Amino acid sequence: MKILNAGCPSADGFYMPAEYDRHKATIMIWPVRTGSWPYNAVAAQNVFVDIAHIISRHEKVYILADEKHYAQAEARFMKIKDAVTGECNKASEDIKAAWNIEVVCIETDDAWARDVCPTFVKNGHTGDVRGINWKFNAWGGDYDGLYKNWEKDDKAALQFCNMTGYDLSLIHISEPTRHSL
Repeated sequence: MKILNAGCPSADGFYMPAEYDRHKATIMIWPVRTGSWPYNAVAAQNVFVDIAHIISRHEKVYILADEKHYAQAEARFMKIKDAVTGECNKASEDIKAAWNIEVVCIETDDAWARDVCPTFVKNGHTGDVRGINWKFNAWGGDYDGLYKNWEKDDKAALQFCNMTGYDLSLIHISEPTRHSL
């Protein structure tokens, strides 16, 4: 993995694919932060499991979990809910393989993968894929951020690209940006 600090990825022929373009995987983060997920995040975790199982029918799903919650997350994804009784039972090896879900130990401060994990761009000429690390500041930084410490969030993109071997461009936004049609 190379970390590229200079220049804009578009200068190297990279572009942002449309959201609906086919891609290799989805990244999710196991929800545990009490400030965002009340009641020990049980309801959120149930929904994350259901969503990940549905997505994994079509593509790989990475679940990021910190060391403290890694075993919990892995155990939840290795069980299957009985449609009739609602009971969770250990999934067979065939079902686990079909789900295509991988729990990885990368620590974050919250579960907002869209904001802290890499965004991937593609080179229109070579087909190469590169990660983008957007400098994260908890939606407002020291002055008005959602939470005070976001150091782990800010490292998630780098750690993920290092684990998967994707090159990474660092992009720092110094003023608010707008999304438009």
